[in-house]
Amino acid sequence: MISLVGCWFNNDLDEVGLPPVTQSGENTFGMLLDGEPWKPTSLSEFLNSTNVYFKPTREFLSIHVSNTSKKEDLWLYAKGIKSVGLYTISSIDESITPVCIDSTRLESNNSCNESFKLSNDGKNQLHITRLDTIDRIVSGTFFFDMINPHGETIEISEGRFDFEF
Repeated sequence: MISLVGCWFNNDLDEVGLPPVTQSGENTFGMLLDGEPWKPTSLSEFLNSTNVYFKPTREFLSIHVSNTSKKEDLWLYAKGIKSVGLYTISSIDESITPVCIDSTRLESNNSCNESFKLSNDGKNQLHITRLDTIDRIVSGTFFFDMINPHGETIEISEGRFDFEF
């Protein structure tokens, strides 16, 4: 089992206000949420804003990021991660929501009952651009759409991450 709890974030931002796309274990994460930059933040240096879990033998990647100032959490799961390539964002089982953003509260579980969840439109993709089990780095890009129980949608685009694990 490999996990990362907490991380530092590079202050260099690209032209859209996100960390640059890298593959060197910079411990960065960012995305556009309906065209606006979204990055993990913490109100305290003692609170973790990012948790990454990758277990090569189970071919499973889990990323949890929080923006505490906006009271938003995002969980991202993908199965079958074996190497660099394109993958579908998925659920590890029917009881766990693959992706959710909860803007009403920070929570210690991923129930996300009234939250935005992965849309069933099939427009969700995770591109692993580096998976190095020796140097322990996982990097990639992603995009997907989300919907809440009221039918409101949001678009996640230009997502990127680069973590040591």
